[in-house]
Amino acid sequence: MNKISNLWQKIIDLGYTEDLSYINRIRLKILNQQGFYVVIIVLLFILKTILENEDDIILLFIILLLSFGVNFLNYKKKYLTAKIYWMTFFPALMMGMITLYGSALRGEVTFFIFLVTALIFFDRKILRYIFVAFAITLFLISIFYTKNFESPYASITDEIDTILIFLITALCMAAIINTFSSELRKHIKNLEVNNVKLTTAYEEIERFAYISSHNLKTPIRTIRSFTDLISRDLKREKTDHLEEYLDYIKMGSKQMQFLVNDILEYSKLNQTSEIEITAIDPNKLIQQVYSQLENISEKPIELTTHDLPIFHSNQTLVHVVFQNLLENCAKYNNNDTIRIEINYSLSKDNHIFSIKDNGIGIEEKYHGKIFNMFERLNNENLEGSGIGLAMNKKIVEKLGGQIWLSSALNQGSTFYFSIPNLPLLI
Repeated sequence: MNKISNLWQKIIDLGYTEDLSYINRIRLKILNQQGFYVVIIVLLFILKTILENEDDIILLFIILLLSFGVNFLNYKKKYLTAKIYWMTFFPALMMGMITLYGSALRGEVTFFIFLVTALIFFDRKILRYIFVAFAITLFLISIFYTKNFESPYASITDEIDTILIFLITALCMAAIINTFSSELRKHIKNLEVNNVKLTTAYEEIERFAYISSHNLKTPIRTIRSFTDLISRDLKREKTDHLEEYLDYIKMGSKQMQFLVNDILEYSKLNQTSEIEITAIDPNKLIQQVYSQLENISEKPIELTTHDLPIFHSNQTLVHVVFQNLLENCAKYNNNDTIRIEINYSLSKDNHIFSIKDNGIGIEEKYHGKIFNMFERLNNENLEGSGIGLAMNKKIVEKLGGQIWLSSALNQGSTFYFSIPNLPLLI
């Protein structure tokens, strides 16, 4: 069943490209379906002709070959030519069928399809008017002919022919209605999803604006206060505390720099550009982060890890996750020796990493809060912006995984994150 569904999807998507507009994608699907339905009906006419030994088999084979034209032109991405071909060849074909087989064929109703498709296939009004007028003209010619002249194949027209003509009409109209309704449902669903995303983004922006302004006030106030003190002391020709004041100013500016840099990095994660997937060796990646951390840490760090398997994801983003988590292990730790343990497990769909430390821990009531921007629950005097864990959450979710933790106050923390188990690249 899946094979049939996949084959059908390939048929209706013949000639599909990403740069097609939304309405042109709908037109392409409708046209491919209608072209395919015509081929099926003509094949049924041929089968009936063979079974009944009728003498119009050559004509039907010619029609069959010409009926492939729509799908072939779409496959070659000649979209306008395909639509014009549909709007000229098939109305002319139906007029010919009616004149050959007579009014008993009930083929006149098929012209309703061409009137509808003329209105939905073309953006330019002049083309709509031309093809609507063309379809109406051929309809009137067929009616005039059957009323005034005898059709050469009228004697072999029967109920099966009428049923087949009705069937092609019903299928083509169903293609139009079903495609528009299904695409409309998809569009509404996408709008609902985007509405949720916009609401979330709006709430995040509000929170971002409020908390970032609050966080920026402190270093700005520090800089302002100590520049006023320097100005006051210089007027009094006192320089005893200048170095101390300058240290406070440097500390405030450094904190502002942390905030601005991290905010910029966080904002980049909202970009919708495609993520490059490559093979990642987590052993080398963790060793790089550990070496950097060891060089700047004032305490010894004991890292315990195991031989981790290569997996596929975005190396830059995964590096940031490990870096932020390992830095937090060292930063929020009051012990003389920092101990970090990295473990790994593989579930059905995900690689799961855990990073355990012997740090100060986090109370359970704060486990949800720490992934919000600017949340720094433990020590406001430590360097940092409070964006690291929020950035990790955004990255992991962007990669298709999740992040969570297990922790208790004064008992260390274990952070877990999952990365989808993507198929190996060849």
